[in-house]
Amino acid sequence: MRNILTMMMFAAIMGTIAVVSSPASAADGWTYDEFDGWTVRAYDEFGMCTAVTNHTAKEGYMMLPFAPTGLGISFGDSDWNIPKGRYPIKIKVDGRTLVNNVAEAEEATITMLIGWEKEVAERLMNGHTLTLEAGNVTRNFSLDGSYAAMLSGMECYDTLYSETESENPFDSDDHNPFE
Repeated sequence: MRNILTMMMFAAIMGTIAVVSSPASAADGWTYDEFDGWTVRAYDEFGMCTAVTNHTAKEGYMMLPFAPTGLGISFGDSDWNIPKGRYPIKIKVDGRTLVNNVAEAEEATITMLIGWEKEVAERLMNGHTLTLEAGNVTRNFSLDGSYAAMLSGMECYDTLYSETESENPFDSDDHNPFE
């Protein structure tokens, strides 16, 4: 049962990331923060935030989506024409493998869920260069400014979309309907 729920959550986040990562959807979100070559955007419709490198589609971009199912990572390049499917990819930070897994790909975008693991976040925040290896493509992305971008992305998600308080009146210490 847990595997089915995990697969359903993975499919939902991948679909959402695919929509958010398309250039046409940029107008659907709003800018939460901008600095150091990154833009943090909020997407009310999807209940998520993204931190995106400020590169043109021609240069390629890297996006870090912050969502209920975890942190994702997405790469795009207008020159890519990838048939829809799942492909093995390797992501390295400063030459050390960070992720060696399967990603969803379609047209000009490669996307995968990487979760909320502390080590992954720390390496993305403190690294200098991220390298994507997918098929015969090797692409380097600068992580300059990623520390602030990750903090801002997490703050955006926690502030706007994280459900920290229960809406159940029976779940509250200060409101007991039986007293």
